Amino acid sequence: MSGTLYRIGLISSGGLLINIGFLLSGAIAVDNSLQNTVSMIAVVILGLIMLVLASLRRIPDYLRWLILAAFVLEIILQAVLWVQSSTPLINITADSGLYTELAGELFLHGQNPYSWDYGGVFDFFRQRAASTPVLNGSAESPYPYPALSFLLVAPFQLLGLPGVFSLSIIAHIAVLVLIFINTPRSWQPVVLLPILVGFGYPGPDFTTFTLVGVTDIVWVLALTGMLVVWKKWKWRAILYGLAVSLKQSPALLAPFILVRLWHETPDRRFWNLARFAGLSAAIFLLINGPFILWNPYSWF
Repeated sequence: MSGTLYRIGLISSGGLLINIGFLLSGAIAVDNSLQNTVSMIAVVILGLIMLVLASLRRIPDYLRWLILAAFVLEIILQAVLWVQSSTPLINITADSGLYTELAGELFLHGQNPYSWDYGGVFDFFRQRAASTPVLNGSAESPYPYPALSFLLVAPFQLLGLPGVFSLSIIAHIAVLVLIFINTPRSWQPVVLLPILVGFGYPGPDFTTFTLVGVTDIVWVLALTGMLVVWKKWKWRAILYGLAVSLKQSPALLAPFILVRLWHETPDRRFWNLARFAGLSAAIFLLINGPFILWNPYSWF
């Protein structure tokens, strides 16, 4: 079974790299870039090598790291291609990313991001973004996310980098690494393959969501970390508090997490629930508290 999984992983990862080579060839046709040419040759050769390795009668165990490397290389090269093809440099087209980018800039300029109207954010960034309308069909006007979303973006903006894009790429790579290294060794060759669902078909795939500025990958990293450290109650509570401080979506998991905790230790049920909920809430309030005090109505 293990040998079969290694072959599936190596073949899939090799095909992924060869596909990236074809994407690079399209960029070369446009700009005749030496960098893209070298990258294309390198990834195609690496992809072919992985296909050849998959045919070995006995596949060395350490080759599983090539599979992780292929997925990390894929997101890096996709990011490079996205930057090359994007105008302006902000290079994000999702409304959540644009809102967060502007909120970070406002925070760095001493403004309260929750006191501004974001209705014109698409015109401000000169982007035709994928927008999620409210019930009356208009774009969201207040900033709709908890404060950690733009607080993590601000340091990248201080360095002159596109904040949401940079943070999302780092979070994406970190999620890949966390999932891979915390999976039982025998399943590592195939654990990342579900991420390829939709790859190459019309419509966005997992990587594309990260590239366009859909910021969910950041709270996914926090929740992935929570699962990794689940047996350490303080860290799982802290990471869940960070997740809900990024976006409201992880809060929907709260009932299921509390049910799990209720059944985990029958002799200390109420204590486990109280300390998890209390520490998570404390983390949320620690991050959002200053903005609540700054302007309670706008934050709410």
